[in-house]
Amino acid sequence: MSEAEFTPFAKWFYGALRTKKRFLRNRSVKFHQNIEDYTYKDEDGVDHTITLAKPIKRHTPDKFLNTYLLSQFMDQVNSSVLSGVYNKELLDAGNFEYVDFWQAMENPDEIIVQPNVLNEHGVCAKAEEAVAQAGVLGILFDDEAIGITVMNEGVRSIENPRGRYFNDFHNFLIRYYNDQTENSMVILLD
Repeated sequence: MSEAEFTPFAKWFYGALRTKKRFLRNRSVKFHQNIEDYTYKDEDGVDHTITLAKPIKRHTPDKFLNTYLLSQFMDQVNSSVLSGVYNKELLDAGNFEYVDFWQAMENPDEIIVQPNVLNEHGVCAKAEEAVAQAGVLGILFDDEAIGITVMNEGVRSIENPRGRYFNDFHNFLIRYYNDQTENSMVILLD
C-alpha cells in the first residue's frame, strides 16, 4: 500500500474499528457461535438432548471488551496519520494493547493454526485443515471468551537447618479456555 493510500485507509480503519466495537455492545447473534441443541448423559448413562427455543443473544460492554492490535501496523498509523491530524480524539481506537507478533517474529501478521470448532450441536472438533492467514491486524473479544485458570497452586519449602533459610518452590497448573459462544472478532487486512 502506498503512502498516499495508507492515510485515507488508516482513517477509514479507525472509523470501522469504532463501529465494530459499537456493534459488539448490542445484543445480537452475529459475532459468536450459537448452539441450537446439546446432548448430555444423566447418572444412568442415558443420553438426553435439549433443544434451545431461540438463539442466545450476546453483548459485550466496553469494560469487558479486550482489543489487541498489531504494533507494526499501529506504529505506522501513529507516525503517518496521527502526527498530521488536528483533532486526534476523532481518530481514537479506544483502549487497546499492542501485539508485536501473533506467532512468529519473522511473519508478525500471520497465524497458522488448526482450529478447534464448535458446531451448532455444542460439539467441539478439530478442523480438517489447518488455517494459514496473513494480514491479521487485530482481535476483539469478550472477557469471558478467552482466558486461563490457575489450579493446584502451592508452595513447598525445604529448611536448611545449618544455614537457617528456606528454599521455596512454587508449583501450579495453568488451563486455557476459549468460549466460542462469547463475542469475538478477528480483524484481517485482505
